[in-house]
Amino acid sequence: MDGALWPVVLLLSGLALLVLELFLPTGGLLGVFAVVSIVAGVVVGFGNDTSFGTVLLVVALVASPTVLAVGVHFWPKTPLGRRILGTPPADDLAERPGQKIRAELDALVGKVGTAISAMRPSGTVRMRQKVYDAVADGMAIEIGQHVRATAVRHNRLIVVPCERNPDTETRETSEDFLSQSADAFGEDPFEDPLA
Repeated sequence: MDGALWPVVLLLSGLALLVLELFLPTGGLLGVFAVVSIVAGVVVGFGNDTSFGTVLLVVALVASPTVLAVGVHFWPKTPLGRRILGTPPADDLAERPGQKIRAELDALVGKVGTAISAMRPSGTVRMRQKVYDAVADGMAIEIGQHVRATAVRHNRLIVVPCERNPDTETRETSEDFLSQSADAFGEDPFEDPLA
């Protein structure tokens, strides 16, 4: 029985050293010892009995890749793995870098703004008190001309010239309450209501 114990101990020691190699920064030294221990366990097993050596060889061929696969799966969660690979982003922070900007631009489609630079075909427009890069769709647009956003392409607004209509102006000014003039509220606050 003692002859069968040493090959098993060597095989298990080799598998344990293989796991430690994944989690400890040894520069491959434990990996070399693991391979030597596994091979020695199989050789000693064959020295005792051919069928026992064959069983140990099959166990080594199945267990070694399995142990490596499990270790590689858990390795990024270990302190060494986090140090080497960096901390993975949390799920709520994992959005793409341009996703917020794209959502903001998509909300502007259909809105009316003003060209603040000549657009032949690209330039800048002001919409909702912010400046955006834009591309004119089909024709040059002069400074101060009203434009309507029709689409978003490559994080730029696609705009066409338009006439400012009162419905759009009312809708835009109602969105920014503080930028409205006193006349927008109807009555003159300095007028005597009894007169």
